[in-house]
Amino acid sequence: MQSFPSLPLFDQALVLTPTRELAIQVARDFKDVTKRLSVACFYGGTDYKPQIFSIRSGIDILVGTPGRIRDHLQNQKVDLSQVKHVVLDEVDQMLDMGFADQVEDILGVAYKKGGWSLRSCFGSSFEEQKERMFYFW
Repeated sequence: MQSFPSLPLFDQALVLTPTRELAIQVARDFKDVTKRLSVACFYGGTDYKPQIFSIRSGIDILVGTPGRIRDHLQNQKVDLSQVKHVVLDEVDQMLDMGFADQVEDILGVAYKKGGWSLRSCFGSSFEEQKERMFYFW
């Protein structure tokens, strides 16, 4: 299984977003503020080959949609064992769109393998039911 190696002084980060448009925007914002870190953006509806190339080249910050990230996990193309920071951007929208299973799968793999240190959830509304779902994480 390929991992996406990080630069020696940085921990890897995973940012999940509900839509490709938001993933592209977040990745662009990361690229604007850092030139020393490798940022990749993975989302569905695009060819896997450039994404596989990014994994092999090394990624410090991976931004993507839950479906595509889970595809890479299931195909053993990405290893989340080095992920130390996980951000769920617009988590309420992700869950409303039906990504709960994918998000849980991804968090389960990252938690078991890496024991990540920072868990951040951002959304415009975070109902009690959704809050309970992520209490464990």
